[in-house]
Amino acid sequence: MSLRAPFARAFLVSLALLAATALSACDSKAERAEKHYQRAVAYLAEGEPDRATIELRNVFRLDPTHRAARLAYARLLRDKGDLEQALHHYGVLVDQDRNNAEAQRELAELALSVQDFNLAAAASRRAFELAPQDPAVRAVKAALDYRSGDRQAAVAMAKGVAAETPGSIIAQMVLIADRMSAEDAQGALAQADAALAASPTDQGLHFARMAALERLGDEAGMGEELARMAELFPEDEAVARAQVRWLLAQGDAAGAEAALRARVVRAPGDAAPALTMVQFLYEREGSEAAAAELDRLIAAAPDPLPYQRVRAGLDFAQGRQAEAIAALRALIEGKPSLDATQDVQVELAGMLAVTGDAAGRDRMIAATLEGDPRHVGALKLRARAAIAADQPERAIQDMRAALTQAPRDPEIMTIMAEAHLREGARALAGERLALAVETASQAPAESARYARFLLEDGKTHPAEAVLADALRTAPQDTELLTLLGETQLRRQDWVRAGQAAQLLREAGDPVAADWIDLARLEGEGKGAESLARLQALAATGDEAATAQLMETYVAAGDFAGAQAWLDGRLTAEPQSLVLRMMQAGLYAAEGAPDRAEALYRVLIAETPAAAQPYRGLVALLAGQGDVTGAEAALTAGLAATEDEDLLFLQAGLLESRGNHNGAIAVYETLYARDSGNAVVANNLASLLATQRADPGSLERAYAIARRLRGSQVPQFQDTYGWILQRRGDSAQAIVFLAPAAESLRDNALVQLHLGEALLATGRKAEARSQFERVLALAGTRGAASAAQTEAARGRIAEIDAPPAAQDGERDAAAAQTEG
Repeated sequence: MSLRAPFARAFLVSLALLAATALSACDSKAERAEKHYQRAVAYLAEGEPDRATIELRNVFRLDPTHRAARLAYARLLRDKGDLEQALHHYGVLVDQDRNNAEAQRELAELALSVQDFNLAAAASRRAFELAPQDPAVRAVKAALDYRSGDRQAAVAMAKGVAAETPGSIIAQMVLIADRMSAEDAQGALAQADAALAASPTDQGLHFARMAALERLGDEAGMGEELARMAELFPEDEAVARAQVRWLLAQGDAAGAEAALRARVVRAPGDAAPALTMVQFLYEREGSEAAAAELDRLIAAAPDPLPYQRVRAGLDFAQGRQAEAIAALRALIEGKPSLDATQDVQVELAGMLAVTGDAAGRDRMIAATLEGDPRHVGALKLRARAAIAADQPERAIQDMRAALTQAPRDPEIMTIMAEAHLREGARALAGERLALAVETASQAPAESARYARFLLEDGKTHPAEAVLADALRTAPQDTELLTLLGETQLRRQDWVRAGQAAQLLREAGDPVAADWIDLARLEGEGKGAESLARLQALAATGDEAATAQLMETYVAAGDFAGAQAWLDGRLTAEPQSLVLRMMQAGLYAAEGAPDRAEALYRVLIAETPAAAQPYRGLVALLAGQGDVTGAEAALTAGLAATEDEDLLFLQAGLLESRGNHNGAIAVYETLYARDSGNAVVANNLASLLATQRADPGSLERAYAIARRLRGSQVPQFQDTYGWILQRRGDSAQAIVFLAPAAESLRDNALVQLHLGEALLATGRKAEARSQFERVLALAGTRGAASAAQTEAARGRIAEIDAPPAAQDGERDAAAAQTEG
């Protein structure tokens, strides 16, 4: 049916008018967006970024695909320091236009600066495809190639970029890092000086120059450089701390205080320098001096809130927890969510966490992040809570967001390292700890933490280098000196270990020095001198030395000597709990358990709140096979003390009696108190994986045990390997179960676990040998339980059965599982 002609003409005219109107509106929308963009460009040229921001947002409201506006907005955010949002908008732009070489390069540079190396690598690859001759693109590629190990090509490329554009900071940093890696500190210094000639105010280059001077041991040069950096970067706390450490290392405490007070004068409205001064007084003169300074600041400041917050923190540290929490609550009640009150909320959240109020902590963190989703302090607290809850990925995500706000914060690096350790990524953890040392300018705490990490991996030479760098600016730090002594002991460098001990004595820690000397004498085989040093150390009241001395006597069978030494000490200190505990232990070692038990019970009656006598009594009774008596003593001890060691003993007793659910409950209590305890984590994960059949328990076991995958402890390897086997990853499980079984050859359960994984991967002959090993252990120290023996026999029968029978057995097993 056709339309009538007049109506049809009118209809077509209407359609044409509508189309024209639509096109006109569309053109007008694009034109309006362009006008907003041009106004933004003008505002930026006039130095008015806030007004430019408004105009650029108007552009996106009208035209979300305006690429020039998106690039300008991303740059604006980057320059304002809002790096997270800048990354987001660069990401939007490169998604819209993969061929925008400028955006890809700037995205790579920004991602590199916040250490998002995967994003940086992806953007750098694309930028290099699009603009391989661009010096800035090549500089980023060189930095990423150097980091990934392709150092020779990276250095060649960086040299080319530096020759073309001496102001390329990224290329210069690659060349400086290459010289430092080659132990050519003089060359690194020359490179840094050349780079600073082109970019004299770049902070990263100044830090690199400082690192080269430290490596050279140029004390005068370090002092000059730090003074220069303090002038150039008066608001940088890391620079201030480094300068103070250097001045203190020179014995110039007055100069350190003067430098800090000068910073306060230069920035009268900034609380950060004043609070650094408070921290200095606290460390040098104690809490009273710090409190007096805070009280003076509170009285004089127009806005005393930052100082009141720290004053409450000082009270909290001195044990006045309730008063401190009440003071912080009073500071934020009824106040709007501003930056200052958000800092108070974070401080309060930290206090609530320490006192065990996790719910209160979480509420404070949520309130802070609602007002400012990128608040660094709140993100740090939330990340630590996530690590404790075995959610390291969430912690890493929060710390990446924090890095966009504070890319040189060593605490962020440290928290990321803790998260990587919790997920079992030890290599990544090491990278973060190294970055923490770098960004903290070789501060003692970060350096000691990284050195311990290296020593755990047996890397004594790198650990020594880290400690040596830190000691150049903190030569009296006893923790660093102790670690240096331990490092030399591991290397069996007895002469240098003795030198470290002498430095410790000069720094005021003779006890730590004695322990290093004691280990040195033992290492050198000087038994008589070692024993004399141990006796002298024990005579000072050192509990560890006393225990080791008694163990030395008992190991040599010299009970008379042990008793004579103990009698002498008890004459001087007849009521000493430690010495009387030693006496009870000596009775037990001599074969007089009744006397030991009697003394333990006397000590319990005299000191019912002390955990040590309960521990001794439980261990004594359990060792004699009196499980009922041990459990009774354990119950009494837990009622009186709630001691963690007693809880651990309780879990072991419950497990030995087959009460696996009870043992799991105890381990859960211990894990809630300290989820960082690797032994508790291992035992809990092992029980969850072996004694619980539900998928939820298995996944929780996996979440807890991931930290164990880099461990060389065979029990930990077995736990993680068996969890992988239960999750169906048998091939990977063997990687962990095989070395565990080799180390624990007399442990039937470990051998059984490896057999199951081998069988699951079709390695029947090897699996059969494992199951035979389980049967061979019957009646030995690592005797298989009845269930383990039965399982091994069943598996051997299954392996030996004809193929048809094997299929039937597997079908029956599958049907049983499905049922």
